[in-house]
Amino acid sequence: MTIEERLEKIERELAAAQEELKIHPIVRANRFELVDENGKKRAELRADKDAVSLNLFDESGELRAGLGVLEEEGPALTLTNENGKPVAGLSVTEDGPKLYLLDENDNIRVMLAVHEDGTTLALSDENRKFGVALSVNENGGGLVLLDENKESRAALSVTEGKTGLNLYDENGKERAELGVDEDEVSMSLSDENGTSRVIVSANENGNHVWLSDENGKLRAAMDMTGFNLYDENGKEHAGLNVLDDGPALTLFDKNSKPVAALGVSKDRHSMLGLSDENGNPRIILAVAEKGAMVSLSDENDKQHAGLEVDKDAVSLVLYDENGKPVAGLSVTEEGPQLCLLDENGELRARLDSLKDSSGLVLADKKGHPRLVLSEQVDGTQIILLDENGKFRAILSELKKVGSLLHLKDEKGKVIWQAPLR
Repeated sequence: MTIEERLEKIERELAAAQEELKIHPIVRANRFELVDENGKKRAELRADKDAVSLNLFDESGELRAGLGVLEEEGPALTLTNENGKPVAGLSVTEDGPKLYLLDENDNIRVMLAVHEDGTTLALSDENRKFGVALSVNENGGGLVLLDENKESRAALSVTEGKTGLNLYDENGKERAELGVDEDEVSMSLSDENGTSRVIVSANENGNHVWLSDENGKLRAAMDMTGFNLYDENGKEHAGLNVLDDGPALTLFDKNSKPVAALGVSKDRHSMLGLSDENGNPRIILAVAEKGAMVSLSDENDKQHAGLEVDKDAVSLVLYDENGKPVAGLSVTEEGPQLCLLDENGELRARLDSLKDSSGLVLADKKGHPRLVLSEQVDGTQIILLDENGKFRAILSELKKVGSLLHLKDEKGKVIWQAPLR
């Protein structure tokens, strides 16, 4: 080779080297690879029809990190372990960014997502069965525990002004709910069909408990003052209450009309009342410190009879249809007494049987005695009186004197008298 040929070769090699060192503004390629000093591929940048990706490899050639932009799913970052198993991932989709942490079996164990409705953190076990989900949004935060079938079993929520806890069975039916807000604390227990059976609440008005049957019908209710029982149609049938004046038991018929009531007052008075189907009291039995009383009334709530017993007497009073007394029978230490009254309340007849005497008094419509019949220790007397209360005739049968008859005028002067033999 001549000297000219050698110089030409050197010039070509220098020109090629200068071309390699030249900076080009645009380099177009489908794939780039970076290798280490041993020729091992350590990085790869590639583009195909589905995605653009940047992959990083370790010295063993295992993929350890991948950053890609998928056509439909968006950008994603994946980190793998020394065996090439994905253990962490970050992606951004149209719903928002998501962060994944996986175990060696490719099971997602932790997921953190930010979406339009809020932020969610989910935790799972190695079998992707039991799990925990924590979420936060503009309304508050919530925590959910899931079972091996991915059914929600417990949920804790905190919203503005209220905290709630919900418990579910293996079928996803809500079985218990606990709620707390600024005005009330409440708890609800449900059966296997999701029907609420027990409700408990506490607020400024007191504590309350409601019990329902399998159809959701209220069957019992209790508060700070009493206890109430209901039938299958929700109608009240019994109520036990403790009021300021004392305890009371009320029984109701099928139409929720009170038909019986038993009460005890704080001054140790007790009362039993029986009512008809219209709720009108028909029988009242009361026991007080001084004695006992029975009252009978008609369907118009008019009293027709009253019986009282105390330490001094036993008395019975009968009333007419207007509720006015017409007859009274009393028994005292002195003896029994019967009184009859007219519709105006005037005494028209009185019959006594006392220790030392007995007698009968008949009066006119103004209540003035007109006839008196008395039986005493020393004899018997019959007295006739006028409308002014003046004695007009006296017939006596005395032990020491015998029979006597006295007739008097309107001024009380004797106008005729005679012994009767």
